[in-house]
Amino acid sequence: MGFDVWLGNNRGNKYSKKSTRSSPTSNAFWDFSMDEFAFHDIPDSVNYVLQTTSQPSLSYIGFSQGTAQAFATLSIHPNLNDKVDVFIGLAPALSPAGLHNGIVDALVKASPNVLFLAFGRKIILNSATMWQAILYPPIFIRLIDMSLSFLFNWKGRNISVPQKLAAYPHLYSFTSTKSVVHWFQIIRNKNFQMYDDDVQAPLSLGVSERYYKVPKFPTRNIKTPVVLIYGGSDSLVDIDVMLRALPKHTVAKEIAHFEHLDFLWAKHVETLVFPMVFEALAIHAGRDHLENIYPLTKITQTERNGEISLGHSDEGLPSLLRGASDPELQVNGKSPTATGRTCSK
Repeated sequence: MGFDVWLGNNRGNKYSKKSTRSSPTSNAFWDFSMDEFAFHDIPDSVNYVLQTTSQPSLSYIGFSQGTAQAFATLSIHPNLNDKVDVFIGLAPALSPAGLHNGIVDALVKASPNVLFLAFGRKIILNSATMWQAILYPPIFIRLIDMSLSFLFNWKGRNISVPQKLAAYPHLYSFTSTKSVVHWFQIIRNKNFQMYDDDVQAPLSLGVSERYYKVPKFPTRNIKTPVVLIYGGSDSLVDIDVMLRALPKHTVAKEIAHFEHLDFLWAKHVETLVFPMVFEALAIHAGRDHLENIYPLTKITQTERNGEISLGHSDEGLPSLLRGASDPELQVNGKSPTATGRTCSK
């Protein structure tokens, strides 16, 4: 297709443990959360790619936290919207409802800072690479499957065993404890918010006194066209909540039987996911979206149970963005759900 593909890499994972300013053994190296990705890392990466390629804009494809970082950075950097012609989010993450296991979910929601007590102020999951190295690969993938089922109720049935053997060693990596605490603050408060520096006792169950309100990322300010492709069996995605927090021009498409990790490694991903991605790129890549956001969509207004909703009809959109009708895209004799969703006013 002629695309120049650049792969981003977050600071602090097993592929990125160096810095020109601080040592990975220092607290300063691990003092980051999603705020640093949004305010610094993503804009710097976009600018570097554009300066290197001498292009005016690029297309951003994110998965999971990669989508959250895009939501955050596009919402607070108006000029960055000029440089990203389309944002395609796979298994998007904005404000998850919580964890599947009730005990763990209640604990982290009661006090996200308990993670600092358990793991310290630097690194979390530091032993992930050690267990990967010493465990027999089939046992390792079984442990991963068990942990994913325990925490998120993901079954992994759409991913073959050979694919798991090849892919799971890249799944778990370490990161800063602060970045995980940030996610649990978002889950606890049900807001896609910036990191809360409020210091409270790690096991405190009450709300601390404060004289300020933690700012939310203003995601409705995003001007870049947004195309979300999510799984109907993904426990981390509540698409209705997500759409209410996003701009009206957001388009969301569902693959009913997909879980979170299926967008990376599931069987038939090349016929179920890739065509939607290519179609979105064909529509938006290189276009001046700020002049006419989503020219091929028609905003519709409906009233349901007394609530006015704004949505988008599929009239004028190519077939892959409307929904899959090609027999090759069918699963168990049925086409995957790929219908447009609405944004509440």
